[in-house]
Amino acid sequence: MGARGNSGVILSQLFRGLADAVKDKEIITARDLAEGFRVAVDSAYKAVMKPVEGTILTVAREAAQAAQQAASRNPDVIAQLAYMVDVAREALRRTPEQLPVLKEAGVVDSGAKGLVVLLEGMLRHLREEEVGGFADVTQEEFEALLDAPPEPLADGRYGYDIQFLIRGEALDVNAIREYMNSIGDCALVIGDSHLVKVHVHCLNPGPALEYGANLGMLDDIVVENMDLQYEAFRAQHQAAHPPMAEAGFRMEEMTGVGTVAVVLGDGFRQVFESLGVSAVVTGGQTMNPAPRRSWRPSKLSKPRP
Repeated sequence: MGARGNSGVILSQLFRGLADAVKDKEIITARDLAEGFRVAVDSAYKAVMKPVEGTILTVAREAAQAAQQAASRNPDVIAQLAYMVDVAREALRRTPEQLPVLKEAGVVDSGAKGLVVLLEGMLRHLREEEVGGFADVTQEEFEALLDAPPEPLADGRYGYDIQFLIRGEALDVNAIREYMNSIGDCALVIGDSHLVKVHVHCLNPGPALEYGANLGMLDDIVVENMDLQYEAFRAQHQAAHPPMAEAGFRMEEMTGVGTVAVVLGDGFRQVFESLGVSAVVTGGQTMNPAPRRSWRPSKLSKPRP
């Protein structure tokens, strides 16, 4: 109930499925663990209206498949977890190839990375090794995760991140999930007939909250303005990575080559000036600047040699 964001809610469903699968076991074998992870992944996928590959779901599914394979070959749980970690790391490495927004930002999926860290922690615990810190996350990788921008919903706007609980009687989880998916993005709805957790991104938080209030009592309401969050993100990013021009660099000083950008509008002028071009010339469609005065011969004149 305290999860924040899609990855947090999905992670809660992974642990819930795993706990349900092994709750009556005093000793967990490799086969029990494999079955537990299978149930965990099934629970997580059912919670999402539109599962997206290249996320925590992908890494969880491939790790669960690795658990099944390892259990069929070796009863050693530590060897099983070690194989799961290797497979999960490889699945994490491929996430940018599955989600264009990750590839563009040059990062892996942060939720998937979190799951890999947790699996590594389980393995270290069983090996009686020290558990702590960011595991194998390098400082550069951690900063890259912070630099990854969110995706806008529409017209460049990010809207609101809306999360709340619905407490009531005879709640229809599937119907709630379908409605939230119809009005927003990243919809994730989990729960039962008495308590439902809702997470959705919308340009207007009103319809989602009103719909939930008509079904029961709302609790733990969180509404965050992602447009303001993105502006703060941009300001923080620009402060940490000032444009080349502000840092005192010009392109020709770094490359030995002068550059002239032909652009239309003040916005593009500012972009190219921030990148340190040598000069900016106003131009563009139907108003391209000429490097010299053009001349066309008439029918009565002789062509110039």
